[in-house]
Amino acid sequence: MTVRCEREGERPLEITETPLFAGFSGEETRHLLGCIGARERACPPGEPLLPPGESRPHAGVLLEGGAAGKDACANLAPGDFFLAEGPARPAAGPDGARAVIFRVDRARAVCGASCPYHRVMAERFDRLARAWSAAG
Repeated sequence: MTVRCEREGERPLEITETPLFAGFSGEETRHLLGCIGARERACPPGEPLLPPGESRPHAGVLLEGGAAGKDACANLAPGDFFLAEGPARPAAGPDGARAVIFRVDRARAVCGASCPYHRVMAERFDRLARAWSAAG
């Protein structure tokens, strides 16, 4: 999965430039995205970034557009990490949004291949999740 997002007036953002995936090679990133069941989702304005009917906690990285975070004051920009669990589900901003979303349990558990880069990503995920939870 090639994941890029356009930042207004700037070059496209590569997913490997986001805090969760920084420093991984293209091959490692593709493996990780498959391992955690990541999928890209485009949302019109106001629509939750997590698809309706999803009951398990998910997380993601905003790729394009903007989104309202846990409350109306917390805005997300391209490259930002977010959690979507229970009633705290970020919604696409007025221009819509595109994000990569994945299940929390798959991000935290190292895959059967025991790849060292998954362990690094899982540690980063836990740090980002703690910061997200502490923010409000």
